[in-house]
Amino acid sequence: MYYKAAIIHQNVLVSTGLSQILHELFDFKTTILDINDIEAVLDNYDLIIISSNVFTSHHKFFYTRKHKTIIITSNLLHGCENINIIDEYWSKDKIVAAIQNTISNLELIKSSHNELTKREIEVLQLVVKGHINKEIADILNISFNTVLTHRKNITSKLGIKSISGLSVYAMMNGLIDKHPMDGVRFSKPVRAPDDINYLTVEEQELFLKAAWQTNNYYQYALILETGLRTGEMIGLTWDCIDWERKTLTVNKTLEFRHKDQCWRAGPPKTINSYRTIPLTNRAIEILRALEEIKHARKQSAELNQTLTYMD
Repeated sequence: MYYKAAIIHQNVLVSTGLSQILHELFDFKTTILDINDIEAVLDNYDLIIISSNVFTSHHKFFYTRKHKTIIITSNLLHGCENINIIDEYWSKDKIVAAIQNTISNLELIKSSHNELTKREIEVLQLVVKGHINKEIADILNISFNTVLTHRKNITSKLGIKSISGLSVYAMMNGLIDKHPMDGVRFSKPVRAPDDINYLTVEEQELFLKAAWQTNNYYQYALILETGLRTGEMIGLTWDCIDWERKTLTVNKTLEFRHKDQCWRAGPPKTINSYRTIPLTNRAIEILRALEEIKHARKQSAELNQTLTYMD
């Protein structure tokens, strides 16, 4: 099958090497693009390979096209569900296998798309735009029961039951121009950047000096050094720390549900919250101190794997 691929990466050697692999092993027609070309042309390509920085700055655009996007990363998105990645430290064979897997998934999506009849596509488009079954029947001049039959066939063919899932499918396959929620305005006010007060370096030092007398000094210090949310910090496990590269990977959160009186682990707040943070020397010192005292700290069945937690 003939494919066109686009590569957007700041490293010319990475872009050139991937282009050669795609051309020689997969017979792709490959174009190396500048970051400014993104939203104007990428829907003309079957496969998109980008750096993690490009994904972070345009995550909404690429997440709706995740089925055909591969992200070059260094542990940034490991464990992030349904996102195709290539680690920049992988061998050539592993990179080739990852590309082949993405291509295979593309062919499955295209084949399932072709299974939908013209009428089923029309019904799908109206469903994701928010129309109820009776409205769809009136618009298409068909019976209510016929609409139900089409919807049952769509679910059976695509294996997708939720409206949100159908919306993503329709968006990714060009069946709708934009996501139904695009342009929706929320009533929650957004604070202007100049209305947010930040602690100065001097204020942070004063705060930590006072916090030294508490049991939570290390937690406060780590938050100030890394910018972690509280739930992200108490959800950290030791496998999130790469001592050699001096990085910390955020891939989960931990929070206490008062209604159920239990701790619950879950994914980060948003897709953009999956990230790898470079650690300062001070952050390394804090983590080393926590590592030294971890066996002396009280443990619980729910929290015995966590790196830190609030007492």
